[in-house]
Amino acid sequence: MITESRNYICINCGTPTVELCKKYSETVLKLVNCSKCKLVADKYIEYDIVIVIIDLILLQKEAYRHILYNSEFTSHWKLAAMLQMMEAYSDWVRTAKHKRNYKLTYEYATTDVELYMLSFRVIFRSICYLLIILALTAVYNLVKKQKISKSFPIVWKAIVLSNFGSFLLLPSLIWDSTLQDLHIIFVALYTTLSQLLAYTGKKMNIGHPSNFKNGFWMWDEVNNGLLFVNKDISPRLPSTLNVNAIRAAATKVTRNEMKFRETVDHLDKARFRRYHQRRCKPNEPDVITIQDVKDVAIYIANPRNLSRDLLKLLHTVTMDKFLRALIVYFQFFILIWEKLLLRREEKKRKLYQPIVTQIEDSLRNDLADLRCVVSREYGTILIGAEKTKKFHHMLSNKNNISLSDKDRKLFEEIVSMSVRIVWIALHRKNLNLIETEMNQLLRTKIFNGRACGEDLHKSQEEENILYGTANIMEKKLLQHSLMTKELMLGQHDYRLLMIGVKQYEPTDERLEYLEVAFTAPEELLVKEGVTVGLLGLPRSDYDAMLISLTHNAKKRLAKKPRILPEFKIPPSIHHSTADMPKAFPKKPPLYKDTSQKITARKKQFDMWNKVWERGSEVREMSILDLSRTQSQALLSSRSSISMATRRSIQVEQCTM
Repeated sequence: MITESRNYICINCGTPTVELCKKYSETVLKLVNCSKCKLVADKYIEYDIVIVIIDLILLQKEAYRHILYNSEFTSHWKLAAMLQMMEAYSDWVRTAKHKRNYKLTYEYATTDVELYMLSFRVIFRSICYLLIILALTAVYNLVKKQKISKSFPIVWKAIVLSNFGSFLLLPSLIWDSTLQDLHIIFVALYTTLSQLLAYTGKKMNIGHPSNFKNGFWMWDEVNNGLLFVNKDISPRLPSTLNVNAIRAAATKVTRNEMKFRETVDHLDKARFRRYHQRRCKPNEPDVITIQDVKDVAIYIANPRNLSRDLLKLLHTVTMDKFLRALIVYFQFFILIWEKLLLRREEKKRKLYQPIVTQIEDSLRNDLADLRCVVSREYGTILIGAEKTKKFHHMLSNKNNISLSDKDRKLFEEIVSMSVRIVWIALHRKNLNLIETEMNQLLRTKIFNGRACGEDLHKSQEEENILYGTANIMEKKLLQHSLMTKELMLGQHDYRLLMIGVKQYEPTDERLEYLEVAFTAPEELLVKEGVTVGLLGLPRSDYDAMLISLTHNAKKRLAKKPRILPEFKIPPSIHHSTADMPKAFPKKPPLYKDTSQKITARKKQFDMWNKVWERGSEVREMSILDLSRTQSQALLSSRSSISMATRRSIQVEQCTM
């Protein structure tokens, strides 16, 4: 039994430790590593007692340390009495065999006085042996000036535990007398080895170890004082330690990137489908929504990197609009980037044509218009408008004090999560390109570490097409990200900024197309012929992790891939000033969030919030901490999956 008030040791090196394991529930334990040797402090706490006894027989020092220090071994008095009786009875039988006409019966043994005399002799011999060991230990401590444990209970338990070899004397009582002496010598040798091992297995240096044992003193010219240099550790001056600590803290803050799982097995997919996937009623359209993509991204994220503020912000209307705009923008950005890569090869063998300039201007304006809508949603989050006020670094507290560290951490989480969500929504392609361009949009050049680590070798002409005319050079002290530049310096049709806010007039085919792409419900995207990644596609064509079933299924069972229309923005139409209204429109937007989407957003947040609360209590465990009933249900679902797989194989064999 493991208690919290005891002092434990590491069974490998004998170093004192505070705890041996962390208990998360009645059936879940996690072993703790030793701070010195970096090994498991005590591996026997989860072993059966039979395994420990086998290691005791094999003379394992770790087993002795486990029983002496890390377990409540209270039966040593009973064991000592049994061992004393065993040795006395063995001596009595050996002496009785040399006598004539002996009778080894129960009445003879209980009435023979010599048996009791031998018992007292064995007890007296054990007491003398114990006192001699205590005396020798005290002398050794005085001579070597060490602190070896010499307490009576520890030494007594060690001697009693090491004398269990006396049970091996039982077979010698029925053997021939010619083999009896050899067997007694073997038992005595085995008992001596076990006693030496048990005694040396005791905890060394019970007191606090000396910090100045292995090293030397030197003069520190920086701090004008003495400095102890340990031979086991490379010498580092205090001034150097302070500088490195500052650098480490800065690195930790600036490189706080989230980690995600790259692969998910079938069991995790079944678990996600049962406990975390969004539910649809029979009368509701079962298509992929932005909430489904967010659920997958949260599921594959490292639980330690998730925070409650991030979960709350991800389940707001403003964040959904921002992520939807990012998906639309990067979908078109990747198309333009692929065309530019093909154009590089064509430039080597073709002459430059004047019409290319018009095509480049059209592509640049289309990208700038999409980037303008993304900048509007990003600016809404920055100023704390709508539902994001409580996430603002100054508006979230009453004292108007800037919470810069909290805001920086939340920003890093948003960037990492947005990259993963866009990547999943765009069929899990071009992850490096999405990550590089996401940092290019949200960071300045000075604070963009991703741009330094990955160079896409863009020419000046390509940068003008991709980033537009608003990406001007600025001073190093007053710089803005590409998002804010596009919103402040870009010259766009103001009706673009009204998409999803008000219904504007006059309209044209271009604005209607963009309005559907940015604000229309997901179930209307396929009907309108607008492609926005995975959004609006049937969930039946994809697995739980939103991976197409056509890539995983076999050729005979695979469905034909769905042909999606290309995301092609209609050309812009110039309207005269006389056609524009003089007053700000008051009509509500054409598309609004459906009740299904609002309900799903709330339910999914409540679910992920409960998962996060369980993860905060058990931070070392996985975010998917299932109960017994859930595990049983999961096993049943796993069996059903295997049955479905077996049926599909049978169908395939029948068709062959």
